[in-house]
Amino acid sequence: MGKKAHILMAVPLLAALLGAQRPAGHYFDPDRLVEIQGTVRRVDLEEPYGKKSNFIVLTVDSAERGLCRVEIGPQWFLENDIAEGMKVLIRASLLAGPEAPPYLIAQEISIQGERIVLRDLRGFPLWSQRGSLEDGRRGSARHGRR
Repeated sequence: MGKKAHILMAVPLLAALLGAQRPAGHYFDPDRLVEIQGTVRRVDLEEPYGKKSNFIVLTVDSAERGLCRVEIGPQWFLENDIAEGMKVLIRASLLAGPEAPPYLIAQEISIQGERIVLRDLRGFPLWSQRGSLEDGRRGSARHGRR
């Protein structure tokens, strides 16, 4: 078998390996911030990063973008219950790509007038080790009124 045949056989294998990875662009980008307002249609618990921590992922029906999937953060970080039918205002990073529905990673969420900050201005998660050590607080202790 010639060199050209080996290369042609390797291309589909490489494509399959690359396709098995997490979609490109699955990170918070402060340059792609958007604000959506809408109604929670579904609340899911998922493991988007392959860890054993369940993350809250909402399906939100918004006037701006229609149905959106919004990654909020680890379930243990939020003391508030988020339920279907609740009105929410979310500032989030919109992932690049043709996802349908659009996928966002939340920086903050306002529920029933209470603002919950999830990530700092650069997108660093406040539930991380560094964020917990900075001021000794977690979750709703960082809430503010809007």
